[in-house]
Amino acid sequence: MTFTKIIPALICILLLSACGGGSSGPQAPQNAVVLNSTNATTYAQLATGFVDAGLTIVGTEASTIPVKQALDTVIGQAFDKNRQTSNVVAGVIASEGCSGGGSTSFDSTDEYDAVSGNTTTTGTLTFNSCVELGMTISGSFSTSSVYNATTGDYDDNGSGSITVAFDGFSFSMAMDYAQTGNTSNSNTSTDLAFSISSTQFEGFLVETTQPLIGDGFQISSGEMIVTGGAGTKLRLTFNSNSITVELDEGSGYQSHTVLYL
Repeated sequence: MTFTKIIPALICILLLSACGGGSSGPQAPQNAVVLNSTNATTYAQLATGFVDAGLTIVGTEASTIPVKQALDTVIGQAFDKNRQTSNVVAGVIASEGCSGGGSTSFDSTDEYDAVSGNTTTTGTLTFNSCVELGMTISGSFSTSSVYNATTGDYDDNGSGSITVAFDGFSFSMAMDYAQTGNTSNSNTSTDLAFSISSTQFEGFLVETTQPLIGDGFQISSGEMIVTGGAGTKLRLTFNSNSITVELDEGSGYQSHTVLYL
């Protein structure tokens, strides 16, 4: 399973002080989907960003709802290591045009520690009707990142909320994200939480309960919970080439399916 840096390469999205279900993080939307044996596979795939063709939500192909693409776009731009330098820079605002129109701006401060070799960057990434991969993204994402260009070690944290418009549909996403890793060997440990809400389809909440451990190409272990309405949940357990999906409709988790990657 390839999740770009976020899962490292999916999808704390994405938010943690947060990941694990803290009250300050993303919450399940009011119109959260009631998960059941009929829709569980679709929402498990939608939550992880890998949706088989033919699965539908409110009449649209679920694969066209760009949850993973939105996460990857935000995380990729928020934690671009090329922005982190060995200079002490305060209040830098970098603006860039997006490939399909609109722009992003990153208001940040970099501080370099000559003893440790670490660069600490804090800032806010703002999406101004930014069009990427067919999505129009608006909103902001606050970041804090420590990066060592010599060792490749990094510790990224962020949180924020965006709206995404695509192909006549739109949704809002609140997210928290935390990842530690190394740019040289691509090893990563990711915690995230994100909620999806929309007036056009039923939303859900995703949270890691065990960090997603990966090598830049696959997730080898980890666990996520998808929370729907009426107390329903999915538990997604990651293995090197599959995800075990269990469904809880209120009486405990029962085996549902296995997604092979």
